Parts: sequence; C-alpha cells; structure tokens
Amino acid sequence: MRKRVLKAKHTYFFLTIAAICFSVFTNYAYSLPIDWHGVLGVDTNTIKNFRRTSDPSVTASTGSQVINPAQGQKNTASFQSYLFRLNPSIIVNDSVSVLGEMTTGYGRGGFLGDSSSNRAGNDRTFGNALYFYNTSSETANLVFSKFYMELYSDIATYIIGRQSPHWGLGAILNEGSDVWDRHTTVQDGVTLKFKIGNFYIAPHYAKINSPSELTAATNVKDIGISLLYDNPERDLAFGVYYTKRKGAPQNTYYQSVTTGLPIEETSVKLTDIYLKKTFGKFTFSTEVPIISGELGKVFDSNIVTKYRSNAFIFETLFEASESLKFGLNAGHVSGTDGSTSRFSAIYLNPNYKMANLLFRYNLHAVSDSSQNVWDSYITNSRYVKFFAEYIHESWTWNAAVIYALADETAAPGASFDHTRNERFTATQSQKDDLGIEVDFTIDYAWNTNVTIGAELGYLFVGKYFEFTNSSSTIKAKNSYMGLVRAAVSF
Repeated sequence: MRKRVLKAKHTYFFLTIAAICFSVFTNYAYSLPIDWHGVLGVDTNTIKNFRRTSDPSVTASTGSQVINPAQGQKNTASFQSYLFRLNPSIIVNDSVSVLGEMTTGYGRGGFLGDSSSNRAGNDRTFGNALYFYNTSSETANLVFSKFYMELYSDIATYIIGRQSPHWGLGAILNEGSDVWDRHTTVQDGVTLKFKIGNFYIAPHYAKINSPSELTAATNVKDIGISLLYDNPERDLAFGVYYTKRKGAPQNTYYQSVTTGLPIEETSVKLTDIYLKKTFGKFTFSTEVPIISGELGKVFDSNIVTKYRSNAFIFETLFEASESLKFGLNAGHVSGTDGSTSRFSAIYLNPNYKMANLLFRYNLHAVSDSSQNVWDSYITNSRYVKFFAEYIHESWTWNAAVIYALADETAAPGASFDHTRNERFTATQSQKDDLGIEVDFTIDYAWNTNVTIGAELGYLFVGKYFEFTNSSSTIKAKNSYMGLVRAAVSF
C-alpha cells in the first residue's frame, strides 16, 4: 500500500511539473506569432498535336525540331499537376523575423499519381490482389526553397540565408510570387538593403554551389549590387542590377555539353537594366538583361567560350477604364549560332510567360520522363503580343494574339539547337517563323481566397518546326491546348 501511495505521489509530482513546463513553453510559443501563407493549386492539361505533326514514323534526330512519339503513338498530351507552397513567417521580436518556403518537390509540386504505390516496397506483383490498395511511395520530397532571417536596424535591413531575389519584370531573377509560378530563384547568402530617400541600394554575396569537397577550388559564388530609384509620386522607377558569378577551376556545378566534364574556371557578369514609367492611364515598362564574360570550356576542351547575350523586353498597358485594359508587349531574346568560341543565347526565367502554349511547356517531357514539362524558357525569339483584359465583378477575361520569329536558325554548317542545348552540323536551311497563337483565359474568384479558371490556346505552327535537318520535310500541324485549374491562396 505504501508503495502505491508513493507511486501516486510521484505521478502527481511529475504531472505537476509537466503542467508547469507546458504552461511556460506554451506562453513562450505564443510570444512568437507565426503567420502561415501559401498556395495550393490543382490543374488538368490537355495538349492536342503536341508533336506538331501527325506522322508517327518521324522521330527526333540531331538538330531536328521533331518531338519523339509517346507510347501507343499518341499525339495528345494529357496530365494533371498540383502546386503547393507553404510560407511561414515568424516574428521573433521587433528587430528579427524568420521566413521560409516549403514545397513538395521540384517545380513546387508534382503530378497527380506520381507518388502512389500499390503496397509497401512498391511491389506490383500483388496488383491483382491489392487492386484498390493505394498508398504513398514514402519518398522524402519535402523541399525548403527559402529559409532566411531578416534583421532590422536603423541603417539597413540584413537578409541572411536562402532567399529569392526579384528584379524588374522578373525576366531573369524571379521570386515566384504569382499563384501559378512553378519556379523561384534561389540564392544562399547575405543581402543588405539600404534606403536613402527614394533610392534603394542592395549589395549581396551568395554561394551558388558547395560540392562535396569544401575548398575554394570547387565552389561557385556571386557578388554584386543593385541600385533602384522608385518615386511613387512621379510614377517613375528605374535602376540596374549587377552581379558577377565566378566558378572555381574544379567546380562540378557546370559541365561541358559535349564531354560532361567540368568546364573549369568561369567568370560571367549579369547587368540588368529596368525602367517603369506611368503617364496617366498609360504604363511603360522595360527590362534589358545583358550577360557577358567567359563561360569556360563548355563546347571544346581546348577553347574557352565567350558569353555575349542580351534581351530587350517591353511591356505597355493602357487602362481604358477600371474594367477594361489593353496592352502591347514585345521582346527580342537573343539566340546563338553553332560557334564554339562564342555563346550568345539567353534564357528567360520560366515564370516569365508570354503565351498559353508557345514557350509554356517543355513538350519533349511528354515522351521523356527524365525531363520536366515545366522547364521551358523564352529564348531565341522575337515576339509581339497584343492583349485585352476585362474585369466584371468576380470574373476576369483575357484574350491575346502572339506572333513570334526565331532569332537564329539553322543554316548549312555549324548550328545550334536551343531546345536541346546542343551544337550540330546542319545540312539544310531552317525557316524563322515560329507561328501565330491565339489565347483565351477566364478566371472566376469564388471568394477572396479561391480562384477557378480555364485557359485555351491555339498555335498556328510556323515552318520553323518543320525542320528535320534532312532532305525529307514534314508538314507542320497546328496544336492547341486546354486547361482547367483551381487554386486557394491563404
């Protein structure tokens, strides 16, 4: 009996201590408010004639613009994807905040059905017995794409950790803040932000890659600064972003296109000019990214390739009324030829989208599981886009027409395939017409957090995509897409 009493007293004592600790830590936890924000979106995509030809006998070859057939000789792509990101924000005190972003995999999401298995061990031999038994594949795919601290002082704000810089129109550096942005620029380092009147100055240092050997001979790093003048009273903003990226001689982050070996020492500069001005109902914006420097031995083990590329991006917007807007956008995104001593192509951030179909999807990924369908970039293009937007209550309608030409095309001799990133020897000449696309987009705001929408796009395929690098030609077939989506933002 005495032992039972002592045991009861000990239990009561430990429960009392546990209650006190719980109370203390709970009160402490409540002193650190956490704001949870994020996005969950699900869509279904259908792309008819994704190969841009109906001939199943035509397969891809070096330099060809033909896309390999999918299983069953299908010419229609159909897939459903999801996008998820969770952005916690912790206010530690008046001078410190901690922010981050968690996602479920590459491209901030995945595809419906891609992580389901029949049973533990993914043993499909029980597929008949456990036909309706589906479970998670248990793969560890939680990704921290951002985690950084913000330290506030009287003279500057210090951002330390994994962060996502954004500049200008987001053509190169893009934080991925829009609901359906699949990517975000990642930069591990330190950024200092100074504000002097209407001037914003932000020097930065970042480590891009640290391989298994943690020496100065193997890493890749950035160092640079941005200067922005932003005057809301004058509706004027302009500035320049400059950074220099150096790759050490033994870095393995960048590899040769031809040999797969490290391209040795690199030194490349990005100079990005930005301007935005509003005149009454008319807004004009432009971004001019320029890349220059030495890219390393990327094509030939004996030749250091020079990097010289640029893009000129223009956006205009006319607000006819609160409900009706018109816009005219244009751009010149440089391509490159087949030279081994010079590379002049520039690839815009995948978040910078021009059309619902053209440059929107990596169509090679439909029949090649080693690629990702969202890895598509505006490159080697001259384009113009006219669009109109009408807003009525909870509805938003968009219509657009896009016309695009290739900046560089294949010609007999050394040439370059911008989609596959490879040099090849062309035997025929290639046309520069990418085509004309007509787009329609509808969004309905169910409430302040939920949006349901649909997209349509029809591409009148240009002769650029008929190139097979042989005497035999194909007849390009127009392609079109449809998309239905729903997203909740919180």
